[in-house]
Amino acid sequence: MRKNIFFRRRDMSIKKLVSAAAAAVLAVCSAVSIAAAEPDRAKLNVIDISIWSKAVNWSVASEEVDGVIARIGYRGSANRDNLVEDSLFYSHMSGAQQYGVPFGVYFYSLALNEKEAVEEADWVIERLNFYGCKPDMPIYIDVESETLQNNLNSRQRTDIVLAFCKAMKDKGYYAGVYANQYWLSSLLYSAEFESQQYPVWVAQYNSTCTYTGKYRSCK
Repeated sequence: MRKNIFFRRRDMSIKKLVSAAAAAVLAVCSAVSIAAAEPDRAKLNVIDISIWSKAVNWSVASEEVDGVIARIGYRGSANRDNLVEDSLFYSHMSGAQQYGVPFGVYFYSLALNEKEAVEEADWVIERLNFYGCKPDMPIYIDVESETLQNNLNSRQRTDIVLAFCKAMKDKGYYAGVYANQYWLSSLLYSAEFESQQYPVWVAQYNSTCTYTGKYRSCK
């Protein structure tokens, strides 16, 4: 049985993991209290890392966090046909593997339709195959563009996420959706992700997570 997992940070130790500049921009998901009705829920410390996180001290990370979600890439905004690998992805992936830190990945999507979402999923799979790795944790589609995807309607946005996740699932990967609390609550039909058993990663800078839907991770 998969446990519901809340991502949170340890404020006292996060600066040991990354440079001071990276700590200021590190994106994480908030913690939320364990509900008595759901005793199998667990709190895990999982950090989001990308080129903005710079160098990670993996010897410390292996002791302080339960996992990392590394950005594998993104779609270019100026050249929409350009799918770009995060320049530190290989370093982050290698460090996590070397120190035995469970890791997942996320792709920053600018897809405007289902075809582009599948293209992004196929690109992620190609890069993972190139490096010969399969993440321990989910592969997330990150949807949050206020300049492009914000102009779509909720049905279109939701179908983009579902297309990405299905493409991943069809290839044997465990996929999920990463979005902020507002998008999940107001701009996406998030209940459909739960019905398809795609884990939801809520991004919210707050002491507690105020998203009222269900969200969980892979273990």
